Amino acid sequence: MASFVAERSLPNLQVVDLGRVRPHELRSLWDREVRMWREKLDWDVGGAIAALERAVDRGGLSGKAVRYGGAIVAYAYYVVEGDRGVISGFVVSPSFRDPQLGITMLRAMLDDLDRRHVRRIETQFICFDAPWLAACFEEYGFRTHWRDSLRASLSRPRPERSASNQVVLLPWTAWNLSEMAALMQDAHRDGADAVMNELYRTSAGCRALLNNIVRQSGCGRSLTEASSVARESASDLPAGFAIVTEIGRRHGHLAQLAVAPMFQGQGVGHRLLAHTFSRLADLGLDTLSLMVSHGNERAMALYRSMGFEPTYRFPVFSRQL
Repeated sequence: MASFVAERSLPNLQVVDLGRVRPHELRSLWDREVRMWREKLDWDVGGAIAALERAVDRGGLSGKAVRYGGAIVAYAYYVVEGDRGVISGFVVSPSFRDPQLGITMLRAMLDDLDRRHVRRIETQFICFDAPWLAACFEEYGFRTHWRDSLRASLSRPRPERSASNQVVLLPWTAWNLSEMAALMQDAHRDGADAVMNELYRTSAGCRALLNNIVRQSGCGRSLTEASSVARESASDLPAGFAIVTEIGRRHGHLAQLAVAPMFQGQGVGHRLLAHTFSRLADLGLDTLSLMVSHGNERAMALYRSMGFEPTYRFPVFSRQL
């Protein structure tokens, strides 16, 4: 039904495999993406776009594109990890506000993923200026989850809070990865992030997420010098951790913050954040941003108490087959 409506309302659309598209055809969409990420989130995605261009050039990106009037007006790409599909990009020209364009491209993507026999599909992208996007995905059985991007100025005074000697903060090191992945799984068990992203449900999945941040620059350049691990002073048990990246000149990003369940509500998250603010200020950064999922009320309360303010709200989607 959606495909019939799309063909009737926009009869000249042509959906093609992304492998048939050349990089120069996507240049205007990429340039706008770079500009939008910088304007809305202070995020420099120039390096990520350059990597995307190389992948398109060698035909190594699975996805779809839409031609209209001889030009590429939308594209999307995905990866398949076992029986899990992840739509990692979904970009539509702002000149096209008709949701049928998005529906047409999404259906073509889903046809591809069905042939790959995936049992679950998730999204990991931000599509700017597309208020129709949630309806587009929901038409095909996806569940919509909302996330907020928050930002705090590092020069703003923080509320004082008595420091507990229950935990000691140590620098993040590579050998922390497996231990903190297990802690991260426990911290997110049955939480909002585990609902929308299956990787949060297992220690191996959390390790993959942390590895992408720390070793593969998945959220900007890793700032290990500002990242930390909290351990209980008496027992040396892991209590929590914070991993920070640099997403733009003088702009930091809290890529992950997790507190072990037995230490939640005891000021560990506050202390990790206060330490992060201090270290980033010493490094000459101006702001710290983060993304938090609706439903994670404990985290939201902590961030608000530390001066974070909302900058952008966006949907992510999941569908279990």
